[in-house]
Amino acid sequence: MDSQNDFSPNQGFLDGAIPDEQSITSDWTKLQTPIAGVKNHEVKNIIKGSGSILTEMFRRDWKLDDGVVDQVFQNVLNPRETSGWHVHLKTKDRLFVNWGIMKIVLYDARTESSTYGLVNEFTTGDCRPSLVIVPPGVWHGVQNIGPTRSALINLVDHAYDYEGPDHIRLPIDTPKIPYSF
Repeated sequence: MDSQNDFSPNQGFLDGAIPDEQSITSDWTKLQTPIAGVKNHEVKNIIKGSGSILTEMFRRDWKLDDGVVDQVFQNVLNPRETSGWHVHLKTKDRLFVNWGIMKIVLYDARTESSTYGLVNEFTTGDCRPSLVIVPPGVWHGVQNIGPTRSALINLVDHAYDYEGPDHIRLPIDTPKIPYSF
């Protein structure tokens, strides 16, 4: 045996070193307790005969929610740009990163929720697409973590009300949410 590669658990550790805990399952699903009402539906890219890629973003027959879509819009973020923290009182967001790679972070501040105080983090993009459903009352922010611009599509169940926006905001560095971008 090569003595340099013969490693016992008690050798080579520095004081204070901590072994990693499991963070994903064998099918590459991230381990986290989902916030009540939050759903994440991964989809697969379909490579067509010409080499083009088709990706489904939302289907009512996925039965993730009631399926009502009242408005669709896109938000493009520059590299390392963050958009957050905000919450809606009545609007359900359905977030889908259609280009690039983003981190979507959710915080459950609903005191009556069984998952009150939990944070969920989803890393998603064109290489591993998914639809993240954010129920009313769950704070959320997104950050482009890629080297180029990224685009996020939102399929909301209530269109933006110009006269009475359903948006409540906090600064991105607020100490009220236990997460730092």
